[in-house]
Amino acid sequence: MLDEEPLAGPARLIADRIYCTVTYGFVFGFFLGWIPALILALLVAVAMIYLWPLAAIAILCGCIQYMTADHGSKITQVACRAIL
Repeated sequence: MLDEEPLAGPARLIADRIYCTVTYGFVFGFFLGWIPALILALLVAVAMIYLWPLAAIAILCGCIQYMTADHGSKITQVACRAIL
């Protein structure tokens, strides 16, 4: 049951550690940033088990918006075309 989205939690953990380090400095952000990063990573990992269809729909709608409204860079449009 917990192996449906194996990358959501670790990706969030790494992103939060980077954010804490950049925002609060190396001493506080890197050495103490794992506490909020772990909490948020666990929440995201559990939420993605049940809410992954909503995330997929949001990504799909974003791709459609960028393709039809001529927004974003060429790389974004090519990536969205590859997904669709």
